Amino acid sequence: MRTRSVVTATLAGLALTAGLGAQAQAQVRTQANPPCYANGDGSLNCGNTAPAKIYSKADWGSPHPEDPPPRVVDTLRSNPSWFKCYVRGDHHSGGNNVWYYTVGDDSNKWGYVPAYSLYTNPDPFPGVRRC
Repeated sequence: MRTRSVVTATLAGLALTAGLGAQAQAQVRTQANPPCYANGDGSLNCGNTAPAKIYSKADWGSPHPEDPPPRVVDTLRSNPSWFKCYVRGDHHSGGNNVWYYTVGDDSNKWGYVPAYSLYTNPDPFPGVRRC
């Protein structure tokens, strides 16, 4: 009987350890991709693919030669990050035309990050206001 109790206790301990391992893995995934949430003022806190480029415009270029092309104005290095609002611009590899407006971490310049750089689903993220 003693052997059976030891085996049962050992199996229970292994199950508990395995459960904690799965929980720890879930925490790592959550930390790697912080969740997104809209704030009461319509802004967004969200995980992203930092470092991410911040552009002067929410587009890839203008068909009008007199317009200057968009340029990288800063870099988003924080994760998660804060976004003031969203705009619709050019389509990007995320399959939509949503860009989020934010301030950069290197020189505090404001600009636009294409939605594919954020862990949002859907875009625009519910509760985030349009700029």
